[in-house]
Amino acid sequence: MEDTMKRIEVVAAVIRAGDMIFATQRGYGEFKDRWEFPGGKVEPGEDRIHALRREIMEELDTEVSVDSFLCTVDYDYPSFHITLHCYICSVESGSLVLKEHMSARWLSVDSLRSVDWLPADLEVISIIEDVMQKGVRGQKEGEASRRLSQIVDFCRLIDKEKFIERRTYLTDGQRLENDAEHAWHLAVMALLLSEYSSEKIDLLKVVSIVLIHDLVEIYAGDTFAYDAEGLKTQKERETAAADRLFGLLPEDLAVKFRGLWDEFEEGVSPEARFAHTLDNFQPLMLQAATDGKAWREGGRRLGEVLRRNAHTAEGSPSLWNYAVENFIRPQIDRGHLRDDLSINEKSTEDKVGF
Repeated sequence: MEDTMKRIEVVAAVIRAGDMIFATQRGYGEFKDRWEFPGGKVEPGEDRIHALRREIMEELDTEVSVDSFLCTVDYDYPSFHITLHCYICSVESGSLVLKEHMSARWLSVDSLRSVDWLPADLEVISIIEDVMQKGVRGQKEGEASRRLSQIVDFCRLIDKEKFIERRTYLTDGQRLENDAEHAWHLAVMALLLSEYSSEKIDLLKVVSIVLIHDLVEIYAGDTFAYDAEGLKTQKERETAAADRLFGLLPEDLAVKFRGLWDEFEEGVSPEARFAHTLDNFQPLMLQAATDGKAWREGGRRLGEVLRRNAHTAEGSPSLWNYAVENFIRPQIDRGHLRDDLSINEKSTEDKVGF
């Protein structure tokens, strides 16, 4: 007999503050007055973590940090089947404003059963009690051993980043840098240049982002900034690579690393914007150090460089202005970067000062 029951995929945030758990009470619909973990439906084609953050912002006007995966619960309601993916979260910013629910409470582990939970959410309660009372996430000794093996295997795999060649020469002009060298360089630069960020940033988060942002190229390869055809498929290739690569980690680390990578790709935070600035500033610096060697070899034009750096100033106008004056303008003056904007008969000041 064909299964015609409606199926819904849902994500939920188990928001923690120390030993307290945040619970919300429905004020609408069939399950009015019942308690649940905040969250909602995953839209077709939507990443679960993105869906979770979106739903919490819509329901509670709050940004959460997705700290780890907790569990998946399948439950049959009378008229539909729900698959509920639950994640341990903490508040990143915001004050948990109730925009859709009628009430909310912070509950200790001992008082979790003091409210009338929805049936699917009630199954999650048993898992939370076990996790919090034992102080671990239910890992047995064998699971802990497998976890360590997964992490070590991943550490070994990312050595391959050292073999991914970029299109920027090292300062001696003798060879091209690789992805691992680029990531290391950005991390040190983040430590040294953080004071020039245009926004307040979490420095450790910036360093984490720049260290992992190109790991997907182990599977996707480096996409040259001026390769028009390669750029058309870059997002698709790198997203598939991210799924494959970060999926090799234990789920809590996979969520964390994938979240950082997504944050960088979407440029949605001050840390991501500053990381993008550094990611563009560093190759400009190396171009200047090698008298525009890669630019000269590729016959690069000023217009291409400006389009490539259209958002570089967003993370730090100071660093972008420095790059214009010290990296770009001298290469134009020396003829190493073709000034294709001269057809407009504007001065160099007009064209590069932006």
